[in-house]
Amino acid sequence: MAKPAKGMSTTLNRARVAPSRKGGVVEAMKSRAAAVGESRMIPLGDIQPNPDNPAERSRPGEGLVASIRAVGVIQDLVLVPLELWRANHPEHEDVVTDAPYVVLAGHRRLAAAAAADRDEVPARVREDFDPTTLDSLVVHENIHREALTPIEEAIAYRRIMERQSLSQRALAKHTGVSQSQISKKLKLLELPPGLQEVVGAGLLGIEESATVLDEDPDVIQLVNEAAAAAEEEFDLTEAITHARYDARVEVARTTAVEQAEQRGAPFVAFDELDAHLKCGTGSAWNHRLNDDKAIAQAQDAGTLVVSHSHVAPLGGGGKVEFYTTEKPKKAPASSRQQEQAANDTQRRKANKARRAALLDMVAKSPKADVIRRGLLAWAINGASWGSETLRVAQPLLEHAELIPTGLNYWDIRVHLRTLDERAQLHAAWVLLIAKRDEEVGLPQDHRKWGQVHLEHYAWLAEQGYDPSPWEQGKLAEARETVNAQQQEEDTADD
Repeated sequence: MAKPAKGMSTTLNRARVAPSRKGGVVEAMKSRAAAVGESRMIPLGDIQPNPDNPAERSRPGEGLVASIRAVGVIQDLVLVPLELWRANHPEHEDVVTDAPYVVLAGHRRLAAAAAADRDEVPARVREDFDPTTLDSLVVHENIHREALTPIEEAIAYRRIMERQSLSQRALAKHTGVSQSQISKKLKLLELPPGLQEVVGAGLLGIEESATVLDEDPDVIQLVNEAAAAAEEEFDLTEAITHARYDARVEVARTTAVEQAEQRGAPFVAFDELDAHLKCGTGSAWNHRLNDDKAIAQAQDAGTLVVSHSHVAPLGGGGKVEFYTTEKPKKAPASSRQQEQAANDTQRRKANKARRAALLDMVAKSPKADVIRRGLLAWAINGASWGSETLRVAQPLLEHAELIPTGLNYWDIRVHLRTLDERAQLHAAWVLLIAKRDEEVGLPQDHRKWGQVHLEHYAWLAEQGYDPSPWEQGKLAEARETVNAQQQEEDTADD
């Protein structure tokens, strides 16, 4: 699981309530000091960890290991005799070893001492042990050190409440943690495992995670599956949106499958209808049956197919629909359809005749003035313009004083049509430059440099432009690419 996301760390969540815990922690430490025996050195081999303590929270930091290696353990561990532990915790009989002591407080110091190759540690043995003592010590020890995830903290609270029969209010007084914070933490235990994991890893905030519980059970389960698959980040809003959609799709599918089974007809998923009915893409609706009589007839004929309507991402759709595998009968054309068909026929004939005439027109070389006026109209009317071309062209046109400053793209088109012919020729030339510079300025991963770049930079050089070292390098690569392509073509011709 990844590191906590920024702004969602469990440290920040705890820091907001830390001041209210101070009194409870201090009192717990005082009572603990009064109940333990004399400090003495105990071999590491005689001490075993508390089975209720999360193992991953017992890993010592490098700084603690280095400190203990240099000066030893300064603060005593608190232990309980194994016999007392077993008497109060029969459920752990299978996991405890024969080591004579169990740790109540000091798991990190114990692990650090082992990592620092220490043979023994200073400790005090608590002879008045009972389960509630352990629970209190573990909670105070770890919350004070911010050593528990929100989920682990919630589990500790629940264990104390169950063993000591405490209410949330009594637990708040006992620990020094506000009741509202305890309630929020306990609410986390209602989350399924995958969501608990992302909360524990800091990928999901405590209050945000609680909103999942307002969803339907199917949605919660799908969100939980998405959370279980999360690695470096988790977007709850996105997960809920997808889960709601997937849940609606599943409901629609289940309902349609039930209808299909009742009618003895096959179920076909919505996105597979076109293929199943062997019709063109998006043409399945021509096979849809809209009245009970037609549905019954198709059922009797064995041509009925059951599906459901498209499920919209933001809601709607998913209704059971009925189709037939029979080719739909073509309905008589309406008068409007007949008129449209006649119009289409005449349009096709006109296109054919006109384009035949164009063949004769383009066979002869036109006069230069005809070419100039045609190309000018083509450029000014924006036949090949795009927003990116206009973005490049606008400051150029403004600098050439061909358009006012601040026009939007549509107004640029309108304004250019109002210019006289000489100004329009100037503007067309600027647009040509902008179009070519737009093409050569595309990111390298979009298109490699080639012939168009070489031609554009050759023109720029004629105008006095000096390419940067980076551009010169790219142009050199382009020449190599073009030359290699030319050599391949020459070889193929041979």
